Amino acid sequence: MDAAHETILFRTAVRWLSKGNVVQRVSELREEISLFLRIQNKQDLLSAWSADSFEIRLAYLDDIFKQLNTLNLELQGKGSLIIDFVDKIKAFIRKMENWRRKVGVGNLAMLETVSEIVEKSDAATQNLITQHLEALEGEFKRYFPDIQSLTSRLVRFPFTAPVTCIPDDNDDAQTELLTLQEESRARMKFEAAFSQLLHIKRKHRNRLEVKHDLRCALSETKPRIKNLVDNLQQHPSH
Repeated sequence: MDAAHETILFRTAVRWLSKGNVVQRVSELREEISLFLRIQNKQDLLSAWSADSFEIRLAYLDDIFKQLNTLNLELQGKGSLIIDFVDKIKAFIRKMENWRRKVGVGNLAMLETVSEIVEKSDAATQNLITQHLEALEGEFKRYFPDIQSLTSRLVRFPFTAPVTCIPDDNDDAQTELLTLQEESRARMKFEAAFSQLLHIKRKHRNRLEVKHDLRCALSETKPRIKNLVDNLQQHPSH
C-alpha cells in the first residue's frame, strides 16, 4: 500500500512513551487501517472508526501526546534542578491556556495533525478540544497543587529575594539569608559570575554548555591552556 510503516505498534508498560507512540502510529496509518477493516469486513470496528469526529479525536490525541512526551523528555536527565522542573511545568500550563484561547477563535496551527484534517474548526471541534485542555490543565494543577506558589527567586536572586519567601517557621533559614545578603564579598562573586555568563553565552554561542567555561573564567588559578591542548587527541582528517 506504499504506507510509511509496515505494522502498527502495541503498547507496553515497560516503555513509558509507548502510549503516545501507539497513537501516533495509528493516526499516521488511519487510511490504511480503514481500508483493512473494510477488506476484513470488521463492521463493528469500521462503524466506530468511521463515526463522526473520530478522526479529529484521534488526530488531537496524537498532537497532545506529542506535547506530553516532549515535556516528559525535558524533565529527564542528570544535572537538572527542581527550579528547572518548576519552570517547565509552569510553562506547559501556560501553553495549554494559550492553546485554549487559540482554539476558541478557530486557530488550530499548534495542533499539526488536527490542522491537516480541518483547516478551521467548527463549534463541536472547538468544544471537544477546549473541554479536554481544561480537564488536562486542571489535572496538572491537582497533581502539582503548589506549582503556582513555588518560586525560584531565592535561588536565582539570593541577594534581592525578600526574607518572606522563606516560611516564618524556618527562623534559621531566614537568619542565614539575611546574613548572606549583607556579605559584600559573596555579592561581588555572584555579580562577577553573572557578568562572565553574559560574556560567554552570547547569541553566537547560545547552545554552548557554559559550566566548564564559567569555572575557568571565575577561577583564580590561571589555566595552562597549552598543556591542556597538548593532551587532547587531534581529530584526524578523513
